[in-house]
Amino acid sequence: MNSLKAIGMGILSFIFATAMFSACESATQADTIDEVMSTVPHLNLIEGAEQAVATVNRERNRTNFKLELDNLSEESPVQPGTYEAFCALWDVAIDSDDGTYGDVKIHAIMDEPYWNTVNYMVNNIDHYYATYEDLTWLDVQIAMWSVMEHKEFNLDTIEHDDLPRDVREGDYSRDLVDALINDARENADKFDPKMANYNIYYGEFSEAQDQIIIERGSEINNLFGMDLYNFANEAEVGITQRFGGNVSSTSVVWNSEGVTPIKIKAEDAGNGRAQFTSVITSGGSNNSSSQATQLPANCSFDGIDRMRVKMNAADEGLKLTLRGTFMGSEQEFTVEEGTSESELDKLITGLDFTAQPEVELELEFEGSDFDSNTNNYVEIRVGCEL
Repeated sequence: MNSLKAIGMGILSFIFATAMFSACESATQADTIDEVMSTVPHLNLIEGAEQAVATVNRERNRTNFKLELDNLSEESPVQPGTYEAFCALWDVAIDSDDGTYGDVKIHAIMDEPYWNTVNYMVNNIDHYYATYEDLTWLDVQIAMWSVMEHKEFNLDTIEHDDLPRDVREGDYSRDLVDALINDARENADKFDPKMANYNIYYGEFSEAQDQIIIERGSEINNLFGMDLYNFANEAEVGITQRFGGNVSSTSVVWNSEGVTPIKIKAEDAGNGRAQFTSVITSGGSNNSSSQATQLPANCSFDGIDRMRVKMNAADEGLKLTLRGTFMGSEQEFTVEEGTSESELDKLITGLDFTAQPEVELELEFEGSDFDSNTNNYVEIRVGCEL
């Protein structure tokens, strides 16, 4: 009886351990972690993030895991907190039931062209979930493995028994996986780190599965902003501008045909202040505004490096397009009522008003018969990291 009891306990222990470590595990586990890591290219170790501590748990809503990161220096751009994550390798296990790992090395990969496909995919995750109603975290995870070139993952060539257990036993859509793979491969070259809503890091685990760590771009400390609305083109207030704590409003009739040019300029006014000037040209006239704003204590003029753009098209038939040149990079944002992309929230970083003080924008709207209200809007904010 004692022998049978010992065997039974051993089986239970094996089942428990397998459940804990099955998150990204293949059936074979043929490669050692050192062998796998030697093939991962273009990693840039972040100073102050060489010995992070990570606690791993399943997320299984939008992403694979949630990571609690700690033991990071104040100088590190990655700070202690909770992050979403995907597996970076498909054939190495990790304890995802409150498993804690030390000596985790965090690498920067945002500016590495090799990682553009992964960066593009992560920065379009909101779009994917809005577009594909049945999309799951597993679809995204499989697609992400499939576009990483250093460790081939191909559903058509890997033996079924060698696939990770989540894939063998999970519910995923091959059509959705292929749609994400094709989109990422076709459009990854358009990825611009300055336009990223999410910052991406590579977490190297010495004793477990590596992670693609996802950080939402930090909030913005608003110094200057404007709200553009009233696209019904009635002679009512259509521009609200904010200079620090001061607010001013302007009536405007938008250019219903063609585009409305918008210019935003920031200059160092000295004594801890910034001078913001905006010019919006509509109906053949310029709506200009300029004011000096006191900078907060934690923000110098050199630190004004970001712009947040929010757009919403709520009324039937409305389509709004904002085009911009941001420090030489041309971008276009569109929202359209009745589609999965009726609203937008973009954080643009990497701006440098000391080198190029002016940002040029164009606003275009299409449609008719929408109301004079603030449900339809373009919101622009300029400032420092919060």
